[in-house]
Amino acid sequence: MTVMFADMVGSTALSAKFDPELLGGLIRRYQDAVAGAIGRYGGFVAKFMGNGVLAYFGFPRAFEDAAEHAVHAAIGILSEVGAIEMPDGTRVQVRIGIATGLVVVGEIIGTGSAQERTIVGETPNLAARLQALAGADCILVSESTQKLLGGLFELTHTGEHELKGFARPVPAWRVCGEASVESRFAAIRAGGLPLIGRAHEMGLMRERWHLARQGEGQILTVTGEAGIGKSRVIEALQQELAAEAHARINLQCSPYHSDSALYPVIQYLNRAAGLAPADPPDVRTEKLRALLGARHIADPAALPLLAELLSIPLTEAAPAASPAQRKAATLALIVEIMTRTSDSDPVLIVLEDAHWIDATTLEMMTRLADSITRARLLVVVSARPDFTPSWLSRSHATLITLGRLGRPECMQVVASVAAAHGLAADTIASIIAKTDGVPLFVEELTRSVMESAGEDSVPATLKDSLMARLDRLGGAREGAQIAAVIGRQFAFALLEAVAGKENDELEDMLAKLVAAGIVFPEARGFERSFNFKHALVRDAAYESLLLMRSREWHARVGLALEQRFGDIAAKEPELLAYHFGKAGQLSLACDYRMRAGNQAVSRSTYVEAIAHFTAGLKLAETMPPQDGLRRQLEFWLKLGAASVVTHGLQSVEAETAYTKAGEIGEQLGDGPASFQAKWGLWINANLRRKTALARDRAGELVSLAQRSGDRELLLEAYHCQLSTAYFRGDVGGALEGCQHVIALYDMMQHRHLAHAFGGHDPAVCAHIQCGNSWRLSGDEQQARPHFSQGIALAEMLDHPNSLAHGLHNVGIGYQLGGEREATYAAAHRAAALADKFGLPPWRASSLILVGWATASGAAAADAVRLIDAEIANATAAGPLPQYYLGLAAEVLLAAGRPADALRHLDRAIAGIDEAGIGIYLPEIYRLRGACLLALDRGNKTEARSAFATAAGIAKRQGAVIFERRAEASLSEFAI
Repeated sequence: MTVMFADMVGSTALSAKFDPELLGGLIRRYQDAVAGAIGRYGGFVAKFMGNGVLAYFGFPRAFEDAAEHAVHAAIGILSEVGAIEMPDGTRVQVRIGIATGLVVVGEIIGTGSAQERTIVGETPNLAARLQALAGADCILVSESTQKLLGGLFELTHTGEHELKGFARPVPAWRVCGEASVESRFAAIRAGGLPLIGRAHEMGLMRERWHLARQGEGQILTVTGEAGIGKSRVIEALQQELAAEAHARINLQCSPYHSDSALYPVIQYLNRAAGLAPADPPDVRTEKLRALLGARHIADPAALPLLAELLSIPLTEAAPAASPAQRKAATLALIVEIMTRTSDSDPVLIVLEDAHWIDATTLEMMTRLADSITRARLLVVVSARPDFTPSWLSRSHATLITLGRLGRPECMQVVASVAAAHGLAADTIASIIAKTDGVPLFVEELTRSVMESAGEDSVPATLKDSLMARLDRLGGAREGAQIAAVIGRQFAFALLEAVAGKENDELEDMLAKLVAAGIVFPEARGFERSFNFKHALVRDAAYESLLLMRSREWHARVGLALEQRFGDIAAKEPELLAYHFGKAGQLSLACDYRMRAGNQAVSRSTYVEAIAHFTAGLKLAETMPPQDGLRRQLEFWLKLGAASVVTHGLQSVEAETAYTKAGEIGEQLGDGPASFQAKWGLWINANLRRKTALARDRAGELVSLAQRSGDRELLLEAYHCQLSTAYFRGDVGGALEGCQHVIALYDMMQHRHLAHAFGGHDPAVCAHIQCGNSWRLSGDEQQARPHFSQGIALAEMLDHPNSLAHGLHNVGIGYQLGGEREATYAAAHRAAALADKFGLPPWRASSLILVGWATASGAAAADAVRLIDAEIANATAAGPLPQYYLGLAAEVLLAAGRPADALRHLDRAIAGIDEAGIGIYLPEIYRLRGACLLALDRGNKTEARSAFATAAGIAKRQGAVIFERRAEASLSEFAI
């Protein structure tokens, strides 16, 4: 709304200067002149306050160019009031302030002549302050009003002013008069109209379709600002292809589901399989089976994967797999379903509004882009300009950027919309001058002119235009507002459940909305649904709601979804979290955010999980402490675990989450939660190679677990202690910790700990690190049984990560003893598991072991190439970079590259956090001495020092085998 405040200059002095009767007549003439000018320009006189007048433009009926009308009225006031002569012969003068912004207009208060509408908001206060600031016969306007006026008036910036009640200086502009010409208006974005001015883009799309039809798959990305015509271009392609035999797959992203993994895909699969809401599970299962059969997909794992994705219960069990493996298999299956669709006919896949895409759908689309080069398939993606997917660099990818239309094309748009209306030439020119080439803006402004009962006034803003169209709906406006709360797409059944209207009344509302072009029906399988014509139309309807009314409708939507649409509540808890959050029902919103995050974790979609947990945390932080702190603790712990997977165990994100959780856990006196948080801080320090800090944090965990009396926590605390000791090269400490874990562990009671802490089983780790520690201490006979027991336990647990962890560390054990064949067998199997189950940390490090094991004879050159290829990956993260650098150096030294080997060794030594502390450090110094001698026999002094350092560190660590090797090097050196 635009608000005007006008006041007579010097009215107090006039009361002392003139007779009251004369003054009364003067004021009446003044008020009549002001009210007359306001009325002529469509304004509403809200209140007379002595000599002051408060007026609204855009109420009680919204109109598009309210700011322009207000300034015209103000200029008229100056002219008419200036014609009023006072008894002393001088002229009446007036000050006027005008401001534009959102306000809340309340009920009528008062009676008779004292009646007025209450108005709340910053805008009327700003108008009053600008009026007080203005000089005699001066009009001052606010920044928001100035932006709407564009070049219609000559304006002078008067600077920024300190105004009472406003925290920051407020800019103001003085109205000098009307401008001689109109300037361009910065158009608000919009979309969807007859296809004009896109011949070049359509030619490119036809050419790519032709290539795809011949078996050269293509992916087209169409970008442009909102309303530029992306959807219309894609629709035109679809219309052209209607006569050709082809299949079509439509995927629609949603702003409400940008954190919902595979939301567009799930909606497509529901439609493709013909799943109806009322279908029982067995019917849904058979429909899925039919869908897979039609795509000739016979893999027995496909049906369980698809059923899990669509939340359909299955009687047959899915094959055992980790969440990461299931995610990878599901994405591969989706890609296969889409590509197999092209077996008989070419396929057009359309993904709309990719700027709202969730991370997992983006990953799927990237896989799809890499899978279509030999398929009869064209993928078309629409998005706003900031969307930059990785597939743009592919040779079969094309980027189309839609620009704004030129003046001739805009004239064609106006002509096509108003073909039967006959708009005046100056009206058309005004429309074009103000639209700046955005197609839907042209259409909306033209349509608004056509609907204005012959008034050829051009709207000044799209928002005002849309608000005016909503106002013209009468009672149907409420239907648009309720639908806007639900979202851009809305099902009739949900609207009916929320609105509380009789069926006939609701149908009448929808009919009016469809007739007005506000919404349009949409075919969505068995569900009767509607869609707002454009996001901006929906936004205008939503923003017209008062805050309390908006909260009420959101609460009703959330309650309806919870009570009557249980399948949506189960599959899309984030949707309920959104509505309850908007309703201010924070406890329920947090519950559903937690469900959404946990659901994402169960599907290994950790980016989405972090988004849900972060959103829940923000809600919890606004709650009262007695409930909010507990919820914050839960969200921080969840964020810590998800950050470990997404950003890495050593990441700042994980450390921050666990630090916050630890602080809140201590504040609440929650022992288990504090332990979990401190565990996160321990693993973070370990993998950042802060060995002293990791040792101290492991000690804190043992103390905390002992105080709690919790056997599971104590078991895990010793697991941390043994691991830290092993990474530090403390052989005795590692053996002690391993023995504690083995003594406490019971497989049936503790097998779940692999999922709760660290991703691998504590006893598998303890047995194998116990074997490695015995081997380091020189006791071969004690080591081997622990290797066997650890691997056997991992296989019984059927936990891929524990098995990969066990095999890799057994490989390290065999390598420590110099057993190449046994090292190769264990490491090769670990690398294969990593490939199969998507476990990147074990792949690179196991391949380094494979390289070491094969670095002899004819295979030595291949081993060197493997080491060179994988060393960066193996040392990128984790607590053992020095170990892998040492193995790489040994291989390069044997291959005759001592200088390269020495660089690896020096890098390993530079990365040590504490001098003399770290697994394999004695070997690194010993190898360094050997490299120095290989480079130049004159390096004897430095080499002897390296061998002596190796022997000393090994002795302190209790690493007998390393001490023996260092002593042997020293003795050989002496000879």
